[in-house]
Amino acid sequence: MRNVTQTIPVYSWSELSDQVKDTLRYEFLEHDWFDAVYDDFICAATKLGFGVSPTDISFSGFCSQGDGASFKGYWEAKNLNVDAVFDYAPNDKELHKIAYEFAGLVKEYGHGLQCHVSRMPSRYSHDKTMWCHGSWQGCGGDLGPDTDDLLTDHTQRLARWLYAQLEADYDCQMTDDRMSELCDGNGWEFHADGRLFN
Repeated sequence: MRNVTQTIPVYSWSELSDQVKDTLRYEFLEHDWFDAVYDDFICAATKLGFGVSPTDISFSGFCSQGDGASFKGYWEAKNLNVDAVFDYAPNDKELHKIAYEFAGLVKEYGHGLQCHVSRMPSRYSHDKTMWCHGSWQGCGGDLGPDTDDLLTDHTQRLARWLYAQLEADYDCQMTDDRMSELCDGNGWEFHADGRLFN
């Protein structure tokens, strides 16, 4: 009998081919990678006066026509807190603009303004699948298409802000630096085809 020692080349993340890295990025991306973005969005949306739950948020991305984010829920003028938005995200100019837009509606229509945020049944998830129907708290009634259009425009802008946050986080998750940190931190080494060695 003869013992044979086989030499198997193993690779760190940085040594893998670009093609193998691209395949592994998707395998290692956690299925719920967006949870922290959802939490951040819900916190910001609450300060803007919205009621939204994680199950009411939908998105698709990030490279096809029709990609985007949308949500269902409600908005109440009395719950808008512009100062809290600025405290929460002091450097986010886009979120500040959105807060000012809603504050403008409150100034014009009063604290009784509210709306229901709906999303049309669609295979798409972008902001244009959303619309708002406004009313006066406790009174019901139709405020007219102009008010609904303003509420819809501002709410769609918030959905676009959400999509930008999701895309930025996704891009960060997929970088070589992040993947290298993940692999090195777990002590992972690979065969040339991307299979884990250890």
